[in-house]
Amino acid sequence: MSAIATASQQQLFLDHYYPEIVERSARHFSYLDADARGEMVQESVAQSWASFVSADRQGKTSAEGKNHASAGTLAWYANRSVTAGRRFAGSSTTDTLADGTRAAEKVTLVSLDADSDNGHFLRESVSDTRSWANPLDATRRRLDWRLIAKRCNRRQRRVLSLLVRGYGTGEIAERVRVTPGRVCQIRTELQGVIRSVGYGR
Repeated sequence: MSAIATASQQQLFLDHYYPEIVERSARHFSYLDADARGEMVQESVAQSWASFVSADRQGKTSAEGKNHASAGTLAWYANRSVTAGRRFAGSSTTDTLADGTRAAEKVTLVSLDADSDNGHFLRESVSDTRSWANPLDATRRRLDWRLIAKRCNRRQRRVLSLLVRGYGTGEIAERVRVTPGRVCQIRTELQGVIRSVGYGR
């Protein structure tokens, strides 16, 4: 989806959509600290903008808000997407800290306690400065994706890979070529797998 737009589209978005999207997004992420909240709000604005351009090209926007895409609707979907971990610039399977990289088994978890010489120094250096924007993100980064993937069948691994990159049920169903109901069943199966390796007890 292209976010390139005309000057009139930009003005319409800034005048009639942007203020409400920012306000709603700031409320949605109010539980975060100021820096993290600001980042999530900007992500939401960017995703709302892309959705706005698409809707406007279909004639579904207006200054009066009489058509389908309101600022509230754009903000709601953008906030939900950002909370799920999706980013306007896309997700990575090469960034060592990205969930997609871990799910694809391209990196391996190593306990800092296993390295007695450097472990204490590394723990101290990150404990005060690294704060994750979302508690869910912090939990996902602690999961041992390699161990979880080993206990999954091929289809479960495919769904897991898409889930950690923020894809929704409908999108996963299309990519895996199953029904949305089957995706929900696989998600339940994955919860069981995650519990079986010692998480979520």
